[in-house]
Amino acid sequence: MQWQPVVEKPVDYCKQGLRSVLPRLSHVHVFHWFPNARTRYLLKEGSHFWKQYLKIIRGSGRDHFALLEFAKDDDPENFLKDAVTLKDLIRGSSIGGLGS
Repeated sequence: MQWQPVVEKPVDYCKQGLRSVLPRLSHVHVFHWFPNARTRYLLKEGSHFWKQYLKIIRGSGRDHFALLEFAKDDDPENFLKDAVTLKDLIRGSSIGGLGS
């Protein structure tokens, strides 16, 4: 099962949804659109949310894959910036299967 944060919903709502699918979770779609679905942001701007999500994911005790999506302005350079941010987040979270 795949999971991604629900756009335009509070972080607590997203964390609750993540916890509910955690036993079946395999892949995570990583992006940052909050607080609205009309504007894409750099992942770095949402890293405080993703730290919380990754902490929950780590609690599963299983390996998971993270897929980057929706780069700001569909710009390849922003995608690469997001990749750096994701690697930093994963290193900081000590999640099996999401490491470098």
